[in-house]
Amino acid sequence: MNLFATKRSIDRYFGVSKLKSTFTKEILSGILVFFSMLYILPVNASIMNLNDQIPFGAVFGSTALVTFISCFLAGLFGKTPLSISTSMGLNAYLAYTVANMGYNAQEIMAIVLILGILFFIVSVTPIRMMIVNALPKTIKQTITSGLGLFIAFVGLKMGGVIVADSSTGVAFGSLKEGYVLLSLFGIFLVFMLSVCKIKFLKQFSIIIALVTTALFGGFLDLGGVANMPSFVPKGETDSVFQMFDYCFVGIKGIPSVLGKLPTYGIIISMLIVHLFGTTAPIFGVGEKLKIIDSETNKMVNHQKVFMSDGCATIFSGLFSTSPAGYFVESSVGIEFGGRTGISNIVTSLLFLLTLFIFPVFNIFSPVKIGNDYYTPVTSLSLVMIGGLMFSQLKDIDWKNMTCVFTSAITVLMIILTYSLTDGIGVGIILYVLMMLCAGKAKKVGVLVYILALVFLFNFIVSKVIL
Repeated sequence: MNLFATKRSIDRYFGVSKLKSTFTKEILSGILVFFSMLYILPVNASIMNLNDQIPFGAVFGSTALVTFISCFLAGLFGKTPLSISTSMGLNAYLAYTVANMGYNAQEIMAIVLILGILFFIVSVTPIRMMIVNALPKTIKQTITSGLGLFIAFVGLKMGGVIVADSSTGVAFGSLKEGYVLLSLFGIFLVFMLSVCKIKFLKQFSIIIALVTTALFGGFLDLGGVANMPSFVPKGETDSVFQMFDYCFVGIKGIPSVLGKLPTYGIIISMLIVHLFGTTAPIFGVGEKLKIIDSETNKMVNHQKVFMSDGCATIFSGLFSTSPAGYFVESSVGIEFGGRTGISNIVTSLLFLLTLFIFPVFNIFSPVKIGNDYYTPVTSLSLVMIGGLMFSQLKDIDWKNMTCVFTSAITVLMIILTYSLTDGIGVGIILYVLMMLCAGKAKKVGVLVYILALVFLFNFIVSKVIL
């Protein structure tokens, strides 16, 4: 009787029956989402170790911990099946652009923490919706697509498929190198699986490709092939519990980063990207979860949902990993029938368990060749996710020259300058100038004008004066 009463109380709290779901569906959907998101652990650890400034195991542990806490809170208090983990895209930007600007690991975590605080403030106030609604659709889609191509480019670079060239800037990597061939094997495999007619292979293409590529590389290593991932860690073995040595280091780095002018452009760009990146999945499944009103297409009852990922980004900065946000992979569980926070709690507990089986994931760690690090196993994830994000350009109004040129220049500048900040800044300034010349000044929101001026000021100071 007590068990029945408890089940009924849980049902009433989460609204399982009200949303026409069942406990079985919720549990199974949580398991499905876990396996769909599992790739983020080795991938983020291989990116955010920042050329060994933070051990692979420590980043793995902090990623798993932030995912556990965030999903659990989003499920228990936000009552949403939308799962949260460290975002793809911003991790690559932090590791391969910000780190190359002279920021060390402590300062990078300070940037993530400041971003988290700002993101929390805009999330618990009407500002978040104001920003999302104020920026034109063209700019939103272009930023997402540009970020997609950027992380795909980073994936190819980290796999050794693309290398620097003094004559052309970039060139194809050497196919004499085993790790380059392994990277290409993984990239081609994940793309082939993503269009496979077998639903299971298609749905879990990234996980299957990661495991297959890792095993293939591991066996090649046993066979004596150089520069391959290894089943047995080479050198000192990482521990996930090293993450506690890096917790809260971002707090110490705040005074240092605030004294560097480029910090402000970095944070503004990341805030814009993070706003759209973590809000987009909500729009994608919001109607099914009763967050989006089907008649007005506007958000309702979204306060707790916004607060959940707002808190998650602060956790990311405190525990030293990349910014966390809602994952589009949550849609796998929602399509299966998950409708409440129970599925998210199940997902969170499974991520907690990964902390205790970490040694299995060592084979996904970066390979050090000379003074450089390569990720022949996990590069496929960056290329795949980048390709998916690039598809946003399909909704651009290709008959509108303002949209076409703004999109083209923004995407090109993000990739060729290797900077999200510079690409977004040039794109927004160009958009404003073209709208003014087209006699459509009134159609440009006040916020867009402000952003254009901020980026213009940033360019003058950082590229001209300094």
